[in-house]
Amino acid sequence: MLQHAIGFVRNEEFYGAKAVLNVWKPDVIGNDFSLSQIWVLSNFPGRPANSIEAGWQVSSSLALLFIYYSDLFCYIQKYIFVLNLFIFIKISLKNNNNIYSMPSKHKDGLPRLFTYWTPNGYRSGCYNMICPGFVQTSRTVSLGAAIGPISTYNGEQFDVAFMIWKDPKSENWWLKVGNEVIGYWPASLFTDLRNHATLIEYGGEVYSGSSGKHTSTQMGSGHFPYEGLGKAAYARNLEVIDRANNLNAASNLQLFTDKPNCYDVTKGYSDVWHNYIYFGGPGYNPKCP
Repeated sequence: MLQHAIGFVRNEEFYGAKAVLNVWKPDVIGNDFSLSQIWVLSNFPGRPANSIEAGWQVSSSLALLFIYYSDLFCYIQKYIFVLNLFIFIKISLKNNNNIYSMPSKHKDGLPRLFTYWTPNGYRSGCYNMICPGFVQTSRTVSLGAAIGPISTYNGEQFDVAFMIWKDPKSENWWLKVGNEVIGYWPASLFTDLRNHATLIEYGGEVYSGSSGKHTSTQMGSGHFPYEGLGKAAYARNLEVIDRANNLNAASNLQLFTDKPNCYDVTKGYSDVWHNYIYFGGPGYNPKCP
C-alpha cells in the first residue's frame, strides 16, 4: 500500500523542479517507509511513466528492504542497503549552505538522503547507486547518508533545498542538495524524459505492507497540516524550471491525498515562502482505522 499527500503541477513542459523540504524523523513501523521528496515525471497516456525522485526517507534499520508494489500492479524489488552508512551528512538547514561529512555507523531510523528513478512505470528502476544509473560527482555528499539537524515539534525547524534540472547541452538530469551538486541521471536511462517532464510533484509518501488496520507509520512530523508551522511538515518555495533553465513559481498548484483522515495536505502562499504546502499525519487514528 502506497499513500501520498502531495501538491502537483501538470500539463506543461517542465525541465526540472526545486523545493525546500522540512526535515523530520517520523516514526516508522516494521518494514514501512516514510519520505518527503520531489518527483519529476513524464507521464503520457498509454505509455509507461518515467520518473526521477529525490528527497529524504526514513525506513526500518533492516539491511534489506523488500517492497511489493501491489497498488501499481507490479512486482519490484527495491533493495535498500542501510548497512553501516559510513558517511553522515549534516546539513545546516537554517541557512541552507553548510554541508559536511563525518564518519557514522548509525542504524537509528534517521532521515536519509535518497534518489530513485524508473524508465517504465516502476516495473524496474533503482535506489541511489545500488544498480547502474545515477552518476555521483560530489566527493562531499553521499547518497544514503543521514540528514540533520532534525526539526522538533513546537520547536526549531530545519529544511534543505532539493533541485532536479535538465542540462540543455548534455540532456542529463542533475541533482543539487543545498549548495552541493550531487551528480546526474544520464538521459539514456529514459524514454520520454529524454525530452521533458509533464508532471511535477512535491510532498510525502508512506509505504506499508501491513494488512488489517491502517499502519501507524507517520508522514512528515506525524501531525496534520492544519497545525501549521512548527508542528506540521512543509515543503516551501515550490518552483519549476522552464526550457531556458529559469526557475518559476509552481503556479496552478493542485493537491492530492489518498486518505485525508490518515495523511492530509493543504496549500498556501506568502511573500517569503511563495507557494508552499503543509502535509502529513499520524496514519492510524480513530478516523483512519
